[in-house]
Amino acid sequence: MISLSHYNKNWALNFKREKILIEHFTQSSGLIIEHVGSTSVPGLKAKPIIDILIGINSLKDADKVIDKMVINMDYQYIAHYENTMPYRRYFKKTTNTISFNVHLVEIDSQFWKDLLLFRDILRSEPSIATEYEILKINLAANHNDVATYAEAKSEFIIRTLAIGRIR
Repeated sequence: MISLSHYNKNWALNFKREKILIEHFTQSSGLIIEHVGSTSVPGLKAKPIIDILIGINSLKDADKVIDKMVINMDYQYIAHYENTMPYRRYFKKTTNTISFNVHLVEIDSQFWKDLLLFRDILRSEPSIATEYEILKINLAANHNDVATYAEAKSEFIIRTLAIGRIR
């Protein structure tokens, strides 16, 4: 079973602290760092993992950021996801108190736009956020695997993004 937690105001604080550290250790200009995923939506139940979206001008510059995050910040770089998502570089880190997933993508890529649009819809439309939370609770009770849980949310996310694009 997937474990969801009630919203925790510390998620936003943890994001802000990690953002400051990323900016400090990467010393890369041109990065835009955003809090995405369910932990970025006040009031929403979520897996207690902070999703961070980093926008970069070009993936050609990604190696510099990857090296600094792995060496200086104890992130684990997961290269095998590039087979299915070649437009994204993925990292994760777990400490004693919090876990982070980082998605490094080109600014203005469709992945960038979709994650921000979905987050913004959930933040501004309480009825959609509630519908999403109910879906997540039901799916979490019936899935043991994070990948199948995530896949099961896809139809809702695609539908929500389509609505958001027409607005």
